[in-house]
Amino acid sequence: MTKKHKMRSIFTSLVILVFSLLIGLVYSVLPKPKTIEPTEKHEATVIFLHSLGSFAKNCQKNFQPISKEHPTVKFIFPQAPIRIVKQFKYLPMPS
Repeated sequence: MTKKHKMRSIFTSLVILVFSLLIGLVYSVLPKPKTIEPTEKHEATVIFLHSLGSFAKNCQKNFQPISKEHPTVKFIFPQAPIRIVKQFKYLPMPS
């Protein structure tokens, strides 16, 4: 292996290490999921995943009327991390 290949290999390893650390930091600071607690005896749980670019808090607001129709159901809305999305011209959004 030439010196150039060794340097490239070391650089690649360092880049992978840095990205791994950054991803770990992102996942360690994710906000807690939004929830709607049941108003009567808990009988079921629904976990709803928001779409690309959406936020858990918006889903929580939209599900308020549904939760009133189903008072025994707990609704959980996890929040996806914000990442750069290539399909949308590299804009950062929940994905």
